[in-house]
Amino acid sequence: MPSGITNLQTARLLLKFSIPALSEINILDQQAQAASNAGYLSFVYPIDSDGNMLKLPLWVFGYWQQVHVIASMQGRWRSAIKWFQKQGMNDALKALTRLPWKYNLSFGDVSDLASFASEDWLTSSHVSQISLVIEDELKANHVTNMVVLNQNVIDKLISVFRYSRDAYLTEKSCFHLHDIGNKLTEGEYTNIAFQLSVHLDQGFAVLPTGEELMGNHWVAVVVNVGTGLIMYGDSCDVALPQELVNMIEWWMGNHITQTFVTSTLPCSKEIDGFLCALLSANALTRYFCPGLNLGDCDGLCEREKRFMQIVDLIQKTDFKLAISKTRQPPPAEPRADPMYTPASRRKIEDDQIFSEVAAVRIKQIETLKKEMNLTISYDGGTA
Repeated sequence: MPSGITNLQTARLLLKFSIPALSEINILDQQAQAASNAGYLSFVYPIDSDGNMLKLPLWVFGYWQQVHVIASMQGRWRSAIKWFQKQGMNDALKALTRLPWKYNLSFGDVSDLASFASEDWLTSSHVSQISLVIEDELKANHVTNMVVLNQNVIDKLISVFRYSRDAYLTEKSCFHLHDIGNKLTEGEYTNIAFQLSVHLDQGFAVLPTGEELMGNHWVAVVVNVGTGLIMYGDSCDVALPQELVNMIEWWMGNHITQTFVTSTLPCSKEIDGFLCALLSANALTRYFCPGLNLGDCDGLCEREKRFMQIVDLIQKTDFKLAISKTRQPPPAEPRADPMYTPASRRKIEDDQIFSEVAAVRIKQIETLKKEMNLTISYDGGTA
């Protein structure tokens, strides 16, 4: 049966209805897809406590899902605004105006950046965004002999080392790791840098386990293949995991002949329990760009700085967003003239269309003459 929602006016009724929980909607949406394949167009929905029902189109389930997504993102951004306001971070508030509320990043969604406006622990998507900023910093300072690995690459390396070393050289999913190793062999890269999630427990650090390979602490790692150093920077000053050393030596051993020793990578000490991701990022930047002034920020200031760097990099690499950064607001729409009388159909067909065609033709000829240096002949004459 057709639904009771047939036009924009009746569609506004949806704003008055309560929306089911997202878990229920997801189940109903699967049923709706099967119903649609069977030829159904609508479903019956109770609209009040008196038992009154209304037939709604099946696409309403998708609409309700989007409402939940929007509500969730709106809540995250509102919390971010309040946090920036509380900290007096006006530059970060201005940076928010340059971000769309929904946008897919290289790692995660733009709403993930709201975590920078909090004291939440930063996850792998945040650290991967920071790794892109570090890459950009190094390029700006003409450091080209190194590669910064994101968390997807690190997770793959850990997984291959633990479960499929024999298939490393033949498995297609390891192509990126092969490529990095080959560039080390060719001398294009001499350093590998990355932030690593480890699990701290009773004064010891181990590589994470589980499906998501997420620990509870971030550290910095630099592998210098020229000097044979594995440098480890930890804001809590805990010794590096032996499995990390074994993994790096195995990976490098597939491509180069080098004996490695471990060394300490200078890293500022953590005092607040949630700054490790930012301190490990700074350790990498300071190592490769020792002359770069990173400022003297506390934990909150450091979050603001990295947030704004990510926003700037997003706009730098996305042409459409870069345009919106400088776009001026459109002029106000002119008010309608109550005395205006639109032209009749006959006048438009017999007069206005032909006049406009002639005007466009004249402009085309002028453009060809001025910009293309062309001439147009009419019966032997040249214009």
